[in-house]
Amino acid sequence: MANTYRTSTIQNNFTGGELSPRLNSRSDLDVYKKGCKTLENFIVWPHGGVTRRPGTKYISTAGNPNYAVKLIPFIYSETQAYVLEFGHQYMRVYTNGGQVTQSGTAYEISTNFDYTDLSHIKYVQNADVIYFATPNVRPQKLERYGHTDWRMSDVDFQYGPLLDENTNINYEVTPSAVTGTITLTANTGIFDTDHVDSVWGITGTMKETANIGAENTFTSDIVVDGGESPFISLNGTWVGTVTVQRSLDNGSTWLDYYQYTSNITVSYEEIQDGVRYRVGIKSGDYTSGTVNAEVGKVNYTGFAKITAVSGTTVASGTVTRELPSTDATYKWSEGAWSDLNGWPSSVAFYEERLIWAGNDYRPQTVWSSQVDDYENYLAGTTDDDAYVFSLVSNDINTLHSMVNSGQYLHIFTLGGEWSFGSSSASTTPTNANAIRETTVGSTNIQALPIGHVLLYLQKNGRKLMQRSYTYENESWISIEISKLSEHLLKDGITEMSYCRQPDNILWMTTASGDLISATYEPQEKILAFAKHSTQGEFESICSIPSSDRDELWAVVKRTTSSGVTRYVEQFQTTEWNDIGDSCYLDSAIEYNGTAATTFSGADHLEGLSCGITLSGAVHPNVTVSGGSFSLQYDRRDVMLGLTYDAILETMPLEINLKSGTSQSKKKRVANVNIRVKDSLGFEIGSTESNTAPIPLRTSADFMDQAPGLKSDWYEFFIPGGHKKDFSIYCKSSQPVPISILSLVFVEKVSDY
Repeated sequence: MANTYRTSTIQNNFTGGELSPRLNSRSDLDVYKKGCKTLENFIVWPHGGVTRRPGTKYISTAGNPNYAVKLIPFIYSETQAYVLEFGHQYMRVYTNGGQVTQSGTAYEISTNFDYTDLSHIKYVQNADVIYFATPNVRPQKLERYGHTDWRMSDVDFQYGPLLDENTNINYEVTPSAVTGTITLTANTGIFDTDHVDSVWGITGTMKETANIGAENTFTSDIVVDGGESPFISLNGTWVGTVTVQRSLDNGSTWLDYYQYTSNITVSYEEIQDGVRYRVGIKSGDYTSGTVNAEVGKVNYTGFAKITAVSGTTVASGTVTRELPSTDATYKWSEGAWSDLNGWPSSVAFYEERLIWAGNDYRPQTVWSSQVDDYENYLAGTTDDDAYVFSLVSNDINTLHSMVNSGQYLHIFTLGGEWSFGSSSASTTPTNANAIRETTVGSTNIQALPIGHVLLYLQKNGRKLMQRSYTYENESWISIEISKLSEHLLKDGITEMSYCRQPDNILWMTTASGDLISATYEPQEKILAFAKHSTQGEFESICSIPSSDRDELWAVVKRTTSSGVTRYVEQFQTTEWNDIGDSCYLDSAIEYNGTAATTFSGADHLEGLSCGITLSGAVHPNVTVSGGSFSLQYDRRDVMLGLTYDAILETMPLEINLKSGTSQSKKKRVANVNIRVKDSLGFEIGSTESNTAPIPLRTSADFMDQAPGLKSDWYEFFIPGGHKKDFSIYCKSSQPVPISILSLVFVEKVSDY
């Protein structure tokens, strides 16, 4: 005769999140005891419980809802934070829970980004400026001058960067002038129409000459920067003293530097920028004869931006830095970036420099600006000069993103993860270095710095990786942290965003339109994934700080009776004080005015069945028609939106036995005790098909308002017989709050 055991089991910790079906028999793992088989539209608290995710507020229909839209945060401070909507060749602005308007219409500016560029955009912000990188568009700069004054422009790179200098002495270029609008003429075909907007370099000797045969006569001056070497050449038959002078104030004051009384050629080493040099004879220093005087510098590079190409040998341009001469020269350098070679795919700030990286022609190259001069890419050898550095590896892999962690610039490529820079010294043109420390490979999604770690997606977008420093190995390592919930990422992650308040949660969108949350407390070893669904598809997300929380915003693709469209929506707070202030409906709109039974302005939900709450009380669903809907009785505090189910299903129960395991044994749960906090209507059962509601409204509750929130234990009888796999299924379909703290199961287990 089989033995029967009666026991009870508690689950008061859900910080395992939704676990992979591959773990359904891994009851030996600690995470099994705090995980769920299904966790949908619930957020895991780091304390252990779960709470229904809040709904979303409808803010606006996208500017062009026929194409993909991307949200980008602009955070100047906690009180000045914006959400930027980038669509097909436009940008709109949101702040303080609403859309920025001008003269009653949405404030909008034009951009150069097509909808196909949006998924490739990388960006970095400094105060009121954001720099944007994407492979097919010239680097862009967005500047905020006011609430309704945003300006997008091409980044004006005047001084490079450049590719390697030409070394074929038979390929020469001749400038028509050294300043202004010029023509560059080549003796062989080197120009392409896709070179327009690229900056080219011409290198040679720049000098000023004069035949001096009288006192108070000087050559014109030249400007010399640190790292350059000016030279002086004196020739002729003359008697007198020639003086070399320097000016540190743009020519206002001249200081004597050296004096010569005979023919000589000499060079100096300059360490300062913007120093002017000239040579001549001062008053009282001339006796007789003529001295042929030169002041100049060798290996000087001037720059010209190509404005038009009329043939493979002729290009027009504008000089951005004076050219050395009009002599034909083979010392020319093509611009590193152009429509022909591609534009940078990533951008970051590091050590007070603006870093760009990875175009089509040089997918593993990093280009750094000069220190504190973010649009100056004039390379040199002094510590503050710009530099160019290429990652060295056996295979050439596209550079996807860069993240500044303070000491290092972390570089993520298709084939591995690199640490660029040093923890002991600033990076200069002479010591730039990078080390590939792991070979996981990443996808084309910006990595996120969170505390002392970085989170990024493996190259197929289906594994979430954590990059952290280990002092034991003195190196950075990467580990997969999504393995126990791998099924939630199987469609591929398309975007990530991180909220720190009120709880630390990583949010991710999937290619199939789901939203994934991961409550992430690495110091507490908490990582809990959950899936979030809506009547539509989540396509883009971003977060910005506010006074009470980090706000999560989303672009949601929805289908109404009017067709497919896209909405900008804002997730509402879970930290409300009164149920009338809560929102558990999606794409919701709210009315607070004169009491009525019929309301308009719901055009965005045309033809859809919608839920309604009245100060938290649930009203029967209605269907929007002609943008309007009607209630059964007059109300003034009305919220309308799309409903969604919140579901928690436990892992197959592993029951505490004196010996052995309950797996494969038939078991029956007689009843379940559930502890909730600040909750209303929900259902419970052993499967989705046999759930029943727990009655929370009593005869003492008024019928025209929501019942009081419940924080207590509730007992529920589970019908049905014995089964080998037994789970508890909790469901909340009404737009009301529910937070589950623990479940206690009273079970019977048989030996057979």
